[in-house]
Amino acid sequence: MNKNSLDFPVDEKFAYWRDRWLNKMLGWHLENPHPVLMTHLNDWLGDDGETQRSILFPLCGASVDLGCIARRGHQVVGVEAVPEAIDRLLSEYGEEIEGGRPPDARLWLRVGQPNWMQKVAAEQLSKSEKRSMTYQPAPFLFAVQGDFLAFDRPAASQWGFPEFDCAFDRGGLVAVAPSDRPRYAAVLSEQLRPGGKLLLVVVEHEPAFGPPHSVDESEVRRLLGSAFEIQKLSVVDEKDKEPWKAKGVKRFDEVAYMCTRKGGALPAE
Repeated sequence: MNKNSLDFPVDEKFAYWRDRWLNKMLGWHLENPHPVLMTHLNDWLGDDGETQRSILFPLCGASVDLGCIARRGHQVVGVEAVPEAIDRLLSEYGEEIEGGRPPDARLWLRVGQPNWMQKVAAEQLSKSEKRSMTYQPAPFLFAVQGDFLAFDRPAASQWGFPEFDCAFDRGGLVAVAPSDRPRYAAVLSEQLRPGGKLLLVVVEHEPAFGPPHSVDESEVRRLLGSAFEIQKLSVVDEKDKEPWKAKGVKRFDEVAYMCTRKGGALPAE
């Protein structure tokens, strides 16, 4: 852990999520890369993954998806409010080094470097994909600690992050309070370059509860339709999986979309 991050305040609105991390109540955490990400990886990255991309993971937790992509040499930036989640994320990638000073009082940049296991994993991945050139893990994995709603384009630019080529949101939009969705969508939209691709995974369920909150297609289009061309990719029925089966839900679907950023200026928030 970056010792400086211990003194960095965690906003009270994230107390619920931090409590879940501290008590290891991590039902959303997957031990393997998300199937939607793997299925649509080439379409999402473009160029068969050969061109290095800058990639944003909002509300990333300690998802293994970040390491999976960084292992392929892409610049990965995750944003997460819970410091313990970032501790795990960076320790699994390698060793945390000194990060940057926060340009915004609500944000702190933490940085990890790959360990030898990441290099071995990259070599194995290269062989499994029969690549002529071996993947080289990204030299840094970046994690911004703080409120994603504060991670706007000026904040990202002060750390030298360009407009992102891609973003993967699995569990972010459905986690924020419904009243925060417009701001969340606006930040996500302004962070992607024109032509950039957002791979979005949300859930739809009955009865209503949350988080994760139910976000149907009309809400996705209301929030993102002015900035993105939106294509629905898949719907997976998960009502018979735990913990949803125990809750006795009538419906619990995981729905994936590919959203391609339109050109031109963004509409007013």
